[in-house]
Amino acid sequence: MIKSRFFLYVAIALLSLSFTVLGYLSLSSYPGIGAILGFIIGGVLSALLARITLTLQDSHKLLTRHLAKRNEQLTRIEQTLNQLESLKLQDTLNTYVDELKNTSQHNQQQKQILDQLSNLYVSLQSGDTQAIRTNQDEKLEVEVQEEQEIIKNLTKQEAETSPQILPGATKSAAKQSQKLSHWLETQNAELLSFESNQSVSSSLKKIALFIEKHYDKLSELMKQIRQSIAGNYEEFNVDLSNKSVQALSVTNNFGDRLTKENMLSYKYYREGGSKFAKVTPLKSKNIKFLISEWLNSSVHQKMTKFFQGKQLKHEAITNANIRLSNGQSSKVDFVFFVANQPLFIKCDVTVSESDIGGYAEFCRNVNLQPHQIYFVSPDVKNKKSNSLTSKHKIQVVNPSQVIEILEKQSQFTKN
Repeated sequence: MIKSRFFLYVAIALLSLSFTVLGYLSLSSYPGIGAILGFIIGGVLSALLARITLTLQDSHKLLTRHLAKRNEQLTRIEQTLNQLESLKLQDTLNTYVDELKNTSQHNQQQKQILDQLSNLYVSLQSGDTQAIRTNQDEKLEVEVQEEQEIIKNLTKQEAETSPQILPGATKSAAKQSQKLSHWLETQNAELLSFESNQSVSSSLKKIALFIEKHYDKLSELMKQIRQSIAGNYEEFNVDLSNKSVQALSVTNNFGDRLTKENMLSYKYYREGGSKFAKVTPLKSKNIKFLISEWLNSSVHQKMTKFFQGKQLKHEAITNANIRLSNGQSSKVDFVFFVANQPLFIKCDVTVSESDIGGYAEFCRNVNLQPHQIYFVSPDVKNKKSNSLTSKHKIQVVNPSQVIEILEKQSQFTKN
């Protein structure tokens, strides 16, 4: 393509001149007429050449402008996508989905379907396998004990100020849980204190189920939150750069939920090509819910729903402080009495074999069978669950296993 009109005009002039000379030489008898005819033909061809050339130039300019606009549109689209990502619309959608799922749990027909699926899964579940404890397990045990010490220190003040029913009020306790109190008397045990129900708001209950469902994606953040609370609510940053899209969505959704509950400040931001979140736990009345109470709430909801779905009458108390005749005492997070059988459940966000062993020994001293004793922790993996269960002769499970193991092991669910 000719880029300059100067060259175009030169080409037109040369073409006209060439045809004029050609006409002049072709008609030697009438050279003047031949020159005129050659000039006309050359002019017409030159005009066509000029028209074609200018059209091509205009088309090239139009195409260039179109490509420029297209690139500008693509740039705007990319900027819009970045803005949409910063708005975390996917997190909002996930929140709505979770709300719908929680609402649908009240549908009785869906409960029956879920029970059938649970039964099918249990029937396909393979038997327990033995696992060998490695040196890595021993190192993990030390780390767990350190974190558990932090949790115990955090809950110490709350435990000291919790409302209790002292031994002098045992008659009142018996009225509220007659079967359980009578059974404890037959085992030479005494109920020192307990709480009759959990006063947890519906929003916190939903958060508890959300944590339990996505604990594999939230465990590190939960650990950092506990450490921050122990360190006088220090602000900390979370690197989300290596998180998958799903894990990032779950983490941001979780941060938004806790922000709405005024439990912490959560700010998601991007810096260069990396993604971060700035987290600051707040000194609110519900902040300790994130230490361990969320696990108790999740397990309590699962158990209550299970018994109601099976139409089993049951009594339940929480935070039961029980003392044996030999002076040994222990705090049990949940004691259920259903179908004339007691069921002891202890919850802990970390796994310590010494705690599991002590709890198992206490429960055996009140003549409980292995299928009546549960230790629940989100840090218990399936393989480790089988190993610890075989070793301590109690049900050591994670929250997602509670119901299926309960239905498989407990005789009253098979009536």
